[in-house]
Amino acid sequence: MVRTKLLVVFLCFLAVLTFYIERVGFSIAYTHAASLAGLSQTTKGHVLSAFYYGYATSQIPGSWLAKKHGGGRVLACAFATWATISVLLPRDGSAVAVTCLLRLLSGVAQGVIIPSVHTVLALWLAPHERGTLTSLTTAGMYLGSALAYATLPTFAKHGGAGSVNRACGIAGLVWLALWVKVGLMSVGVDRRGTSGSAADVEKAAEGDSGGEHKSHLNGAGGGAGGGGEGGGGSETGGGNSSVVPWRALVTAPPVMAIALNNFTFHYSFYVVMNWLPTYFEQLLGIRLADLGAVGKVLPYLSMFVATILGGVFGDKCITRLGMSVASSRKLVNSVGFALGAAALVGMPMADAPDSGLMFATLTLFFHGIARGGFSVNHMDVAPRYAGVVMGISNTCGTIAGIVGVSVTGMVLDAFGGGEHRSGWVAALVLCAALDVGGALVFAGVARGDRLFD
Repeated sequence: MVRTKLLVVFLCFLAVLTFYIERVGFSIAYTHAASLAGLSQTTKGHVLSAFYYGYATSQIPGSWLAKKHGGGRVLACAFATWATISVLLPRDGSAVAVTCLLRLLSGVAQGVIIPSVHTVLALWLAPHERGTLTSLTTAGMYLGSALAYATLPTFAKHGGAGSVNRACGIAGLVWLALWVKVGLMSVGVDRRGTSGSAADVEKAAEGDSGGEHKSHLNGAGGGAGGGGEGGGGSETGGGNSSVVPWRALVTAPPVMAIALNNFTFHYSFYVVMNWLPTYFEQLLGIRLADLGAVGKVLPYLSMFVATILGGVFGDKCITRLGMSVASSRKLVNSVGFALGAAALVGMPMADAPDSGLMFATLTLFFHGIARGGFSVNHMDVAPRYAGVVMGISNTCGTIAGIVGVSVTGMVLDAFGGGEHRSGWVAALVLCAALDVGGALVFAGVARGDRLFD
């Protein structure tokens, strides 16, 4: 049972790692292609943000599909789609319309991945291990980003944007083959009445919740929740598992706090992820490929480590220090966002590549810590609807990507381009202010007990 659970977690980790290699890879490839085509920062920002329009539209439908048909099946379809699109992307940066359309479709496909992963994980993890194993899975985002920055700038430099996109597509197809052969089968088999069923996980959750009581906000115990247990713990839930208390979920203040923090987190993260190549090349005068083997991956490696540390620290606060689940999530969230905001303010003050790298690394490190708070909390308050809540909150995070990436390009152009420090100050101080505001709301209204049956 433990071996199977760890296999599922590992394959979900690889899924997240792989599609983040592609997301960072495209920003690297298109930065190179746009430079050759002589495109403005505003145009580049619009192309980079096209992905997020598609990504935003499929989060909530994807979470519903994952709950109804199973996260494993939805993951397989998603990878088959985006990997094929990645191979078909045009090499010419001036093909703006076609690139935007394909990136939009890729966003639709990738938008179902995170809700599907969380639908799978929610069936396996009890409260005292959710912080660690969920954070380990989502840390694949940052290890994937680090691997992309370590390898793909060289691809772009010598093989052009097309080589980067093709390599990313092939990586997606390799993961798909592994998932169909091993992962999809394991998830499906162990959801049908073994000791790893959802019902058993829920029983463990009752015993391990640190004394925090259940609240029944939605009165759905005999609906979606009851159907899930009555179905013997299948991944798709069985019975009425597709009945979701949408209104209760979207109007609950703790869920709204999770969604708000997902927005503020991803606003900052997507701005840094998509504009980091421009930050180094135009403000600090050095290309990513010239930062050295360690320098170009250090920010994302630090975020990979910090995401795991944030989850482990939160779990230890519960099991070793006797903190409530809510207090633990709030502490980790507040520390991560406060220090991450301070590092964001420092980024535009850097006057050399070394100091710029330091501030970028600290920014992503502390944002990684914050994931041990808001990003785990949906499994605390709504374990049966974890994928749905993640879909709702990730939609907000994706809107942040649409807004943040485009707004940053317009801000930089308004202040004279990426070479002018004042534009970076305006863009990154805005990120910091959003971080602090979101963390304050989470500290005020977040909960750690199960609110939905």
